[in-house]
Amino acid sequence: MHIDILTVLPELLESPFAHSMMKRAQEKGLLTIRVHQLRQWAVNDYGQVDDYQYGGGAGMVMMCEPLAKAIEQLSAERVFDEIIYMTPDGVTFNQKMANAFSLKQNLLIICGHYKGIDERIRQQYVTKEISIGDFVLSGGEIPAALLVDAIGRLIPGVLNDETSALTDSFQDNLLAPPVYTRPVDFRGLKVPDILMSGNHKLIEEWRHDQSIQRTKDRRPDLLHADHPGVRGDAVLLERRQPRAQRVEPLVLAVAVEEGMTAVHDVRCQEGIGLLGVAGGEPLQRDAQGLRVVRGGRHEDSVLPPWARHIRSRPVAARRR
Repeated sequence: MHIDILTVLPELLESPFAHSMMKRAQEKGLLTIRVHQLRQWAVNDYGQVDDYQYGGGAGMVMMCEPLAKAIEQLSAERVFDEIIYMTPDGVTFNQKMANAFSLKQNLLIICGHYKGIDERIRQQYVTKEISIGDFVLSGGEIPAALLVDAIGRLIPGVLNDETSALTDSFQDNLLAPPVYTRPVDFRGLKVPDILMSGNHKLIEEWRHDQSIQRTKDRRPDLLHADHPGVRGDAVLLERRQPRAQRVEPLVLAVAVEEGMTAVHDVRCQEGIGLLGVAGGEPLQRDAQGLRVVRGGRHEDSVLPPWARHIRSRPVAARRR
């Protein structure tokens, strides 16, 4: 994946991409991030990229000319799947959007500053306007770093264990369950016995139950009537199969609701159910659930409608 970022303060983006997973992704050649100083397209030798707003009022506005020149020059080098403007009045970013963006090849992110960018740039060039919440920051650099991190960690090979991303909070509209590590007993607080039982089926069931309960307690807005384990206002802590389930042939996908897309190596179109292809093998929904289809024939393994994830081996080599 290739991501270009336009900003008047590139220094703010040096640290987020120079450490941890984003550094690893770049070193492995899985992700290329280029941060561009917008002033190189300034309208004069003084590096001007902003001006007073028409109609008066406090605050400067980022000018059309520098942004248009920058976008057009970068677009001549590659075709961008999305041109994203980070702005408080955009659509609030979430995990579904991160999943969708992780399927793209080329993204251009514009970091707003001052009072924002000239509206005509938004009308002419921007394809997505994204906010990270109902608050205002000094500029779009921190939101851009957040966006890149959320997307980049979904790329196959970035995480040491790719299934980690599949069980993150919000991947299936559920918060992640509680996690524990050594020691077993910390000042009288003990690790739940089930996690040390060695029974992986019961552990997965416990984690699923905990996810539902935690979501009900902390983020009930994420639950809806047709969500797995939910009927109206009642949360059913039923025993269910693990979220991660092995299916042959091994592919990596996320079963999705309307408007969501699969992640990783799945090349899909947004739609109802899971409408994707992985290595040319479509994943389809039918009356019995989600099936992996090869050569027009159903595999023996069937995922029930509530199942969210399909387990996989690393598939980075197959990405196009």
